[in-house]
Amino acid sequence: MGDQDDAAADAIHALADDTSATWEAFVRLAGAQVWKASLRAAPRRAQAETLFAHLTARLYEDRLALASRLTVSRLPNGATFLAREIDGLIGCWMVELFRTGAAEAAEVLARVFYGDIKAWVQRAAPPGAQAGVEDRVQDVFAALLENDGRSITAYRGGGPFRAFLRIVVVNLAAESARREHGRYRPGASPDAVVGRPRLVSLNDDDHPLDPADDRDDPEAALLALEDLLTRAEREGAVLAALRQLPADARRVLEARFLDGRKPREIAAMTGRDVKEVYRILERTLAQLKQVLV
Repeated sequence: MGDQDDAAADAIHALADDTSATWEAFVRLAGAQVWKASLRAAPRRAQAETLFAHLTARLYEDRLALASRLTVSRLPNGATFLAREIDGLIGCWMVELFRTGAAEAAEVLARVFYGDIKAWVQRAAPPGAQAGVEDRVQDVFAALLENDGRSITAYRGGGPFRAFLRIVVVNLAAESARREHGRYRPGASPDAVVGRPRLVSLNDDDHPLDPADDRDDPEAALLALEDLLTRAEREGAVLAALRQLPADARRVLEARFLDGRKPREIAAMTGRDVKEVYRILERTLAQLKQVLV
């Protein structure tokens, strides 16, 4: 695998030469990966072929920028970077399906992202609520499809679509949990219900969501939806700001909030003390706070 990964990186860097030979070499190496992703996303073979052509064309448009993006990404190898690029292009393609009202948009969402959405919802579930995860996954899917996929079409670029979708899903799962279970605080009675939600917790490894009860208030539900869409629209700016952070700080923040890793997992992954991870998170979040103001 190492030689293949190195070959992918070499092919990507060679694109900077901008010759037909380097592009053909890249297509020979990446074509199978693009085709596999197209088959996974497209409900029918004819559509997969159209998607394959679309993805290839987009990669060609970006060919001169791929090498620099690979370097900045700090990903372990070229194959991983290419998989992320293809994933991002498929996400953008799916967003356009929703924007144009394509009948297959919902099916594409399920084919490509169901496993991820289920995992994100499971992580978002409060203690004692795991038994209802499947129902909550369906609730989240229904919410994603409401208003012609408005929460999906709020994506404006500026960062990976998967990262954007994860935050939308986690917030929708929190709203669902809030309606069903009320707000959870570690050490409190499972039936305790208080105030507004804290959607993402920095210090609580095991209970990252703090859902609150909306008391079946229609106005509160409307305000929650408007708040969710506003946050979704801001997400592009947040992800753009992430790219301006020092590489080490960005890696820690992305691992925590985009990959959903716990601080102790990040510490093991980066070779840091867990207290240092917390300090990096607190310092970096303070730097990013102005983006959300």
